[in-house]
Amino acid sequence: MKKLFFIIGLFLLTSCATLTKIAPEETYYGIDFRRFAEKEFLFSTENYNDSHLLLGIVTMEIYPGATYKIDSDKIYYGNNTATHKWFYENANTITADSALNKIYNKSIEFNGNAFVNLKIESIIKIVNRNDKGKSISNTANVSGIKITGNIIKRYVKSK
Repeated sequence: MKKLFFIIGLFLLTSCATLTKIAPEETYYGIDFRRFAEKEFLFSTENYNDSHLLLGIVTMEIYPGATYKIDSDKIYYGNNTATHKWFYENANTITADSALNKIYNKSIEFNGNAFVNLKIESIIKIVNRNDKGKSISNTANVSGIKITGNIIKRYVKSK
């Protein structure tokens, strides 16, 4: 009984501890556009005010694939129960950087040399899966990236 009171007392003392210090932290996020600028291609979040031709208005959404299957780490043979879950394919390759590469390639296909009014958003697509007539329903939230903007052809002023 004394051990029980000691454990409860120790738990109460540790749960009442207050946070007195937070370590400093620095995190930088950003997108490096230099590789596009070296090819004289412009990405801008603003409108382009000099002489140009609008070639296209683009919205692109990118999501990783997913497969619904048995989780091999959670198979229970004793009662013949198997746990299913969603496995995401190439989820780490869906980045703003990789999406901009796709937008750049699409802009070049349009003979554009700039993508303006650029907007990048994180989005979630909800996918419902029904198990062939069974009353089991399974939903997956798939995270993706949405990019919108305008492909333009900038006219270079001659000197």
